[in-house]
Amino acid sequence: HDTYTPYDIIIIAPSEPDNILYSRYFTGRFLSLCCKVLAPDGLLYVPTMYDTDRYVSPETAQLLSVIYKTLHHWFRCIDIWPGNTTGFLASGADLFELYNEQIFDRIDSLPYQAEYLNRYYLEDQLDSFRRERIWNAIDTTVQANAIEKPILMPYHAVYSSLTLGSDESIMRFLFANKFVLWIVPIIIFALFFLTYFKGIKHQTFGLFLFFTAGLLSLSLELVSVYLYQTMAGTVYSDIGLLFGAFMFGLALGTWYALRCEAPNLEFPSLLLLITISFIFLWSYATIPYSILLLYYILFLFVTGTATGTLFVAAAGRYYFGRADANRGKGYAIEIFGSAIGALLAVPVLLPLVGLSVLLISLMAVAALALIGAYKTS
Repeated sequence: HDTYTPYDIIIIAPSEPDNILYSRYFTGRFLSLCCKVLAPDGLLYVPTMYDTDRYVSPETAQLLSVIYKTLHHWFRCIDIWPGNTTGFLASGADLFELYNEQIFDRIDSLPYQAEYLNRYYLEDQLDSFRRERIWNAIDTTVQANAIEKPILMPYHAVYSSLTLGSDESIMRFLFANKFVLWIVPIIIFALFFLTYFKGIKHQTFGLFLFFTAGLLSLSLELVSVYLYQTMAGTVYSDIGLLFGAFMFGLALGTWYALRCEAPNLEFPSLLLLITISFIFLWSYATIPYSILLLYYILFLFVTGTATGTLFVAAAGRYYFGRADANRGKGYAIEIFGSAIGALLAVPVLLPLVGLSVLLISLMAVAALALIGAYKTS
């Protein structure tokens, strides 16, 4: 609406930020909307599920630091109330220049008695020692959570993994050790050189094209679904349309490639994947909500079309002259690439390196496949 009454207070209880649905409340897109609808001296209150009543663990401190940094980017004044459910209060005005006694007197003057918001509860929770302890634990140098780099989800995963020793070891290996970033390029280059120099190059390189098709298609598919859910919310009918658009494009690309029987179809398909990825990286943040679904449907349709064409080109290379050969090996390599994309692209690499680096890396893989295909054609 053009006119509206600003809110004096907004309370959000996003639950555990362990998925896209809830972690998107701790992003600039959502917080900027809160700033627009809050009154100039309005207040945002965010209760969290993290316990700082008696002790602030390193994992809890890390999570609270990220939330604080994210809020502080949009609100000038931030206060933290310790307790079993640590709360954040954020405002653009100096609302926190009150002594505790003034707060208690105002509560006592209310015509009703709240169960938790009373003098005795707050006097315990706002104890100076507790407040100092939690502020000392906050690290203001951490990165803020963002749509482009959702670091809150893996930090929460590490926090949740403390209940099981094996889970904790896995999560810390993935997110605390930066050398995990080298696993993916090592796999890609090993497969590239193995298929480039082994046997008849124009045939064996078809296996790398299979891998590239699987890796790029599923990575781009999951990245686009993540971004759509973050910006538009979890609408299951819409997600069905997105997956359907990708599969329809996959079928159309495969059918077209088989029908036209043109040589070297890997060239236009790889160039199309690079181009559509670049356009997506350049434009995704500027798309208005009214055409958001159409934008992602078109992106996934084109991605699916290019991938389907690349599948046929890879099969044409590797199985050249063997029309009756079993396609199991090529399909297995393609599934392996898809597995790498599903397991690492969004869950691990997106929080570690960010969206821009991830998409540029995927374009680099497509460019590597394009160079290899040209050299072996």
